[in-house]
Amino acid sequence: MEQENVFPNGILLGESAYPFKRWLMTLLHNDTNNYDGRRYNRRLKVTRQIVERVLGILKEKFPCLNHLRIEPQFAANIVKSCATLCNISRKGDPLVLQLSQ
Repeated sequence: MEQENVFPNGILLGESAYPFKRWLMTLLHNDTNNYDGRRYNRRLKVTRQIVERVLGILKEKFPCLNHLRIEPQFAANIVKSCATLCNISRKGDPLVLQLSQ
């Protein structure tokens, strides 16, 4: 990620084993006795849990996501496509309704 800026405006949420970077948000280990540090850690944990649940739903609906071994940019397009299809299936299919009218 540092060598190739695949997602120029993106930020990744990472596990605490990774170092904090400009493009990678991880838990704060030191100085979490202050309010802002605790608040940041709590929000990061909640956000990561939401992302993990969403990925779990997508992987259940689209098993092909379990073994993607392709370039990050192509993988992102596949995940976005799967998310779009998942959203359409959850709301009904508005595209079909528009086309049939």
